[in-house]
Amino acid sequence: MAYQQTLPTNFLQQPIINPYAPQFPPQRYAQVETSPPNFLKGRPVTSIDEARVAQIDFDGTLNIFTDIANKRIYTKQINMDGTSSFNIYVLTELEPEKASSPAVNLDDYVTKEELNKLLSQLTSTIAAIDKRVQRKENEEAGSKF
Repeated sequence: MAYQQTLPTNFLQQPIINPYAPQFPPQRYAQVETSPPNFLKGRPVTSIDEARVAQIDFDGTLNIFTDIANKRIYTKQINMDGTSSFNIYVLTELEPEKASSPAVNLDDYVTKEELNKLLSQLTSTIAAIDKRVQRKENEEAGSKF
């Protein structure tokens, strides 16, 4: 009987691997991101009319136009429904507050002279009370002996 080599039934389904050939990992296709770019589009302009007629991309990114002479910023973009948006931002400077003091009713306040006069009267009254207390203590101390 002749010698016959039998192959397994799943042999044809297995990939043929050459042990001497370099093995590379399977390639995966890079996913394309459709997010908007992370930079601003725009340019300086000299008037609102120049910003209105400026050409912009139809991808929906926000375009910024600075008008430094008129202290304004214009933004323009194409919306998802095909309409365009044009916005104006105006710089308003705050006026410095005037150093005007509010009206104060001075009837409830005393002058420095009036205060000093009252303090001197209070000090003399306290001194007189101290003298009386001292005399009374001395009299009581003298009567105990």
